[in-house]
Amino acid sequence: MNGPGAAPFDLLNCPLDRTNLIEASAGTGKTYALSGLYLRLLLERDLKVPEILVVTFTEAATEELKGRIREKLSQALTRAEGGSAAETFIEHLIARQTRPERTVYLLQRALRSFDEAAITTIHGFCHRLLREHAFDSAGPFELEIVPDESVLLKTLVEDFWRLQLTRLPAGFVRFLTGGKNPVPELLGLAAHFVARPGIDWVPQPTARCCRDQEQEVLAGYRKLSRLWPTEAESIAKVLQNPKVFNQSSYKTSSVADWLRDLADWLRPGALPAGAAADQAEAEAHDRLIAAAARALPKKFGKFAASAVRSGVKKGQTPPEHHLFNLCEQVQSDHQALRDCYETQRLALISDLFRSLDSRLKAQKLVSGARSYGDLLTDVRDALTGSGADQLAEAVRTRYRAALIDEFQDTDPIQYAIFNRLFRTADHSLFLIGDPKQAIYAFRGADIFAYLEAAATADRKFYLSENWRSDPALIQACNELFAANRAPFILPEIQFQPVRPAPKQERPALTLDGRPITALELWWVDPKALANGKLNKPTADAAIRQATAADIARFVGLGRERRLCLGESPVSERDLAVLVRTNAQAVALQEALNRLQIPTVLYQTGDLFAAREAREMQRLLAGILEPGNETSVRTALAGQVIGCDAACINRLETDAEAWDQWLTRFSSYQDRWRRRGFMPMFQALLSDLRVLPRLMRRPDGERMVTNLLHLAEVLHSEAQGRGWGPAQLVKWLAERVNGTADSQEEHLLRMETDESAVRIITMHKSKGLEFPLVYCPYCWSNAHRPTDSAPVLCHDPERDRRLLLDLGSPDRSRHADLAFAEDLAECLRLLYVAVTRARHRCVLVWGRLPKSALSALAYLLHGPFRTGTGSAVTPQPGPDLERLAGELAEAMGHWSPEDLLDQTQDLERRSQGALQVRDLPTTAGAPPPTPSQPQPSLQGRRFSGRIDRGWRLASFSGLVSERLQDPETADRDQMPPQRPAEAAAGGPAPTTTGLPPAAAATLAPGDFSAAVPTPDILSFPRGARAGTVLHAIFEELDFQSDPADAGRRVTATVLGRYGFDPIWEQPVLAMVQRVLTTPLMAARPNFTLDSIAHGERISELEFHFPLGRLDAPSLNRFLAAYQPTPLLHQPPARIGRLSFSPTRGFMKGFIDLVFRFDGRFYLLDWKSNHLGDRPDDYRGEALASAMAEHFYTLQYLIYTAALDRYLALRFPGYSYDTHFGGVFYVFLRGVDPELGPDYGIYHDRPESERVRDLQRLLQAAAEDDGR
Repeated sequence: MNGPGAAPFDLLNCPLDRTNLIEASAGTGKTYALSGLYLRLLLERDLKVPEILVVTFTEAATEELKGRIREKLSQALTRAEGGSAAETFIEHLIARQTRPERTVYLLQRALRSFDEAAITTIHGFCHRLLREHAFDSAGPFELEIVPDESVLLKTLVEDFWRLQLTRLPAGFVRFLTGGKNPVPELLGLAAHFVARPGIDWVPQPTARCCRDQEQEVLAGYRKLSRLWPTEAESIAKVLQNPKVFNQSSYKTSSVADWLRDLADWLRPGALPAGAAADQAEAEAHDRLIAAAARALPKKFGKFAASAVRSGVKKGQTPPEHHLFNLCEQVQSDHQALRDCYETQRLALISDLFRSLDSRLKAQKLVSGARSYGDLLTDVRDALTGSGADQLAEAVRTRYRAALIDEFQDTDPIQYAIFNRLFRTADHSLFLIGDPKQAIYAFRGADIFAYLEAAATADRKFYLSENWRSDPALIQACNELFAANRAPFILPEIQFQPVRPAPKQERPALTLDGRPITALELWWVDPKALANGKLNKPTADAAIRQATAADIARFVGLGRERRLCLGESPVSERDLAVLVRTNAQAVALQEALNRLQIPTVLYQTGDLFAAREAREMQRLLAGILEPGNETSVRTALAGQVIGCDAACINRLETDAEAWDQWLTRFSSYQDRWRRRGFMPMFQALLSDLRVLPRLMRRPDGERMVTNLLHLAEVLHSEAQGRGWGPAQLVKWLAERVNGTADSQEEHLLRMETDESAVRIITMHKSKGLEFPLVYCPYCWSNAHRPTDSAPVLCHDPERDRRLLLDLGSPDRSRHADLAFAEDLAECLRLLYVAVTRARHRCVLVWGRLPKSALSALAYLLHGPFRTGTGSAVTPQPGPDLERLAGELAEAMGHWSPEDLLDQTQDLERRSQGALQVRDLPTTAGAPPPTPSQPQPSLQGRRFSGRIDRGWRLASFSGLVSERLQDPETADRDQMPPQRPAEAAAGGPAPTTTGLPPAAAATLAPGDFSAAVPTPDILSFPRGARAGTVLHAIFEELDFQSDPADAGRRVTATVLGRYGFDPIWEQPVLAMVQRVLTTPLMAARPNFTLDSIAHGERISELEFHFPLGRLDAPSLNRFLAAYQPTPLLHQPPARIGRLSFSPTRGFMKGFIDLVFRFDGRFYLLDWKSNHLGDRPDDYRGEALASAMAEHFYTLQYLIYTAALDRYLALRFPGYSYDTHFGGVFYVFLRGVDPELGPDYGIYHDRPESERVRDLQRLLQAAAEDDGR
C-alpha cells in the first residue's frame, strides 16, 4: 500500500485499539513486530493469553509463531526480574511499566498459561468456533474434516452428466463431446466454482430448443450428400482451373485435399430408400443429426459461393454452380445450429453449477463431513444468520484482540469473518501482510479482498527497515522496482523503498577479500547463442547450463577458500535456485548432478508420479504372485532389487538360481500375508541390502526418501483399512496409473538438505531466505486465456468481484483483465524471488523467446517505465483492459540494442549494486575437491555392556542346530526363516543373491516336474512345500464344500506359490482325508470338518516373559518327561540341547487352536516326509519323529502359552477341565480308512508337567518383577 495516510510503524508507541493494517515488506521483521504487539497487549491492555487470537495460514507458521512469542515473553520476564535486555524494544517497554511487580506477575502468568494460547490457522480457528458454538452457529456437534472433496465432486459431476445424457438430443451430445468424454472439462469448471464460494459466472442463458436449426442443417446435409456423388467431378474441374483461380487461394493440390475431406465428411449421410415414414429412416434420424452437427471440414468455406467469387483472378468471371450456393447455405445453417448449441452448452453448465451448490450441501449434511473451505463458509454464514449477534458477541467476549498474519493471502470469506467479529471500537485488530508478496491466487487467495480491507482500515502503517539483506542488495532491489511508475500494476500497491536496518553486523560475501556484486543480471544475446534464431528450448538449455556452471564455479571457489561469507567458505548449502515449475527443478538438478554438485529438491510433486512408485508397484506385483514368472522377472529388473540384463539372462539357464528367487518371493509373500506389509518390506530391504546400494547412486537419497515414504503410506493404508496384499497392490496401481486422487500426505517429501544446493519453486520459497539465490526463469510470459478457455478475472464493472466468463460477449475484455491480473502476480512473484537473497541474487534477461509479455519486460521496458530517454509517452496509470496491447506495442518498438541500453541504465543508477553481464557460455566443470586436509576420523569406542542373554526366544532358536534340515523348518519364525537370518555371519551371497546356507535351507526341488503317479507321498518336500500346505489349511473353511471351496482354495494357493496344477488333485484328496479322519479312535465324530470357522484361531501368536533359561535345566526337564510308551529307544539328541543362557520373552505361533465339545485343543500341521508306506506314519515311527525334531518340547511350550492365554481370557478356566490336548498332524500319512493311529500324534500333558515348565521358563522373570 504505502499510499496516502500510511505511516512508518512504531512498535513501541503505535495505538493498540481499533483496526490497523501493517504492510511488512520482505525482510522487515513481520514476525518480530507481531510478537512485540502480543507482548504489549499482555502488559498494556492487561489481556490474558487465551484472550489474544493469532491467526496465520500454515501449521508450520503456527509453530514458528508460538516459539517466537514464547521466546519474547521469556526475554521480557528476564528483564523485568532485573536481568539484561535482549533487545532495545524490550528494554524500553519494561522501563516504562510503572508497576514492576505487576509486570513480573503478568509475564509469569502468561508463560504459565501459554499452552492455552490461541495461535492457530484460519481453518483451525473456524473449526474450533463451530465446535464450541454449535448452538449459536446452528451446526453439527461433531465435524468430520475431509481434506480433499475431489472424489465427491467427481461423483456428483458424473451423476449429473449421466442424467443429462439420457435427455439431451444426439446432435447436441455430439457437439458437446466431440467424440470425447466431457466429464473432465465439466469437472474442471466445477472445481473453479466449488473452490471459490460466491463466484459469479456469465453468461447464464436459458436453455434453447435447437430442433428447427437441426432440421435446417439436416436438410442441407442430406441434399449435399445426395448431390455430391454426381457433382464432385464437375466441382473439381471448376475449382482446379489455374487460369480462373488465384493459386494463393485455390492451389490445385490443396483443392484436391479439400475435396477428399468433404467427401469423407459426407460419407455417413447415405440414407435408406423409402418414404419419410420409413422405419429405417426414423431409426437413422438421430444418427444423421449427429453426423450433420459435426464440425464442418476445415476448408468447407472454400466451396461457398462468396469464397469462390473472392478467389478468382482479376478480370475473370466467377464460376456459377448451384452446389456453391448450397454450401453457402449449409455453412450459414451450420453456424446457426452451433450458436444454438453453444447457448445450450452454457445453460447446461449453469445447471451444473446450481446443481452442485445444492447437492454438495445435501451430501455433506447427510454425512456430517466438511472440507476446509466449508469451515470458512459455515462460519461466515453463521455470522449472517439468525443467531449471528449472539455468536459474534460470544467470540468477542473470548477474544479481545486479534492479530492476523500473512493477511495478503486472505480471501473475501476470511476477511468477512474477521471484519464481522473484530471490527469494533473496543477490540484490537491488526492485519499484517505485504500485498507485494500476494502470490497464491491459484489457491484461492484474493488480492482484491486485501485491498478492500486496506481501504477501510482505521490506521495504516508500513515497516521500512530490512533486517535480512546486505545494503547493496537492498539498494539494487530498490532500483529494480523503482524502474517503473506502477511496478505492481494495481495503483493501490505502491513500492516503498526500504533501508538497511541500523547497526547490523552481517557477514560480508567476498571473493579474494573483495565484495562481489549484489545483483547480477545476465543478458541473453540471441546472436551469441543461436545466430539470432533463439527458440525457447534452446534458451532454456543455455540458461540451465550457465546456472549450473556458475554454481559449480562458486562451489569451487568456496572449496579453495577464496569465496567466503565472513570467515566461512561458501558451500553448496549457501546456494539456492528458484524456479517456476517442478519440471524446471528436475532439469536443473540433473544439470548440477552432471557436475557432481549435490542438490535437494523442495518440491510438492505427487509421490505416486515418482518413478519409485511404479518400481514399488512392480516389485509388489511380483511378491503377490510368486508363481507368475513374468511378474517376478519384472520385479527383479527394477531398481529396488537391481538385477541387470545379464543377471536376468543367467537366470534363464540356471534353474537352481531361478528357483531360489521364486522361493524367496514366496517367503516374502507369506510374511506379508501373515505379518503385514511393513515386516515383509523391512525384511526385503535387509536381505537384499537395498538402501546402502541405492545410496551409492547420484540420485540415491531421493530414491530412498521416496521408497521409504511409499512404504509408510502403504503400511498406513493396509493397517487402517485392514487390507491384504491383493487389495493393497490394486490400490497402489490405481494411484500410479492416475485413476485415483492423491491426498495431501502423498506429496513428495524432501530429502536432507545438508551440504546441498537447494532447488525450490518461487511459490514455495516464500518465507524462506538463502545467502545466494539464482532466479533463471523470471522471463516467461504472463498467461492470457486462449479463445476457448474459461476466464477468471475481477471485473471493475462488478466492484471487482470474482467472475468466471464461460463465453460471454465481454469475454475478450475479461481475458485482457485476466492477463493484467496474472502479469501483476508475476511481478509480485519476481519480488518474492529477489528478496529471498541475503547477499547475492542472479536474474536472467534479454531478447528471449516468448518473453515480451513477462514481468521483466513490463518492469524494465513497458509503457510505465521510468528513466531517461524513454520514447514512450507517459500515461497516468495502467489501463488493465489495454495493458496487454500496450506492453506488446512497447516491446515491439524497442530494438535489442534499445533493450540492452535501458537495462544498463538501471545498472548506472544502482551505484555499483547491480551489474549487467553477458550470459556465461563456458561449459561447467566439477569443482575441485576441498584443498584443506581432511581430519583423521576414528570411530568412538563403545564402553558399555550389552546383555547378550536378553533376547526374544523361540522354540526354533532353542533347537537352532536342527534348522539346517528343511523338513524341520518351523513356524515360530514367520514366515519360514529368512535367508539373511539363516546365514548371519556366513559367507558372501552367491550369484543368485542367496547365501549358501540359505540356499541349502530354501532349496525346494523341482516343483513343476511331472511324476509318474502324483500323490501326497510324492509331493515335493522342503520349506516351500510346508508353507503352501499350511496356507491351504489356514485359508480353508473346514465346513465348506470340498468340491467347490476346497478345490478353489487349493488351486489358488498352489498357483500362488508356483506349483504345477498336476498337484491340485493329490493335495485336495489329502485335505479331504485330513478333515474327515477322526482325531481320536474313541470319538468317531471328532473330526476337523465338524469345527466351525468361528470356533478356531489360525496362527495364534504369543509372547510371555522368560526368566533365565539354560540348556542343562531344559535337558533335565525333557529327560524326565516321557509322553509316550511307544518309543522304546529315545534318540540320542534328547537331553543334548545346547544354547546360550537366555532371558527376555518367549514367542511363537500356534498353527491352530480350536474348541470342540467345550474343550480347547492345539494342533500343528507337519508336512514331513517320513517314508512312502503308511506304517512310516504310525506308532514308534511317529513318536521317533516327534522326539527326533524336539516337537515334544515345542508342544509343551505351546501348551504352556495357550494355558496362560485361556486363563486370562475365559473366566473360570481350568486346565484339567477345559484343555483337551495336543494334535500333531503329519499330513502325508493321514487316512480315514486307517484311522487316527496313522499320521496323528496326540498327547495331553499332565497339568503338573505344564506347571513345571511354566515355572522353569518364568522363575527368573518373577524374581525380577516382570
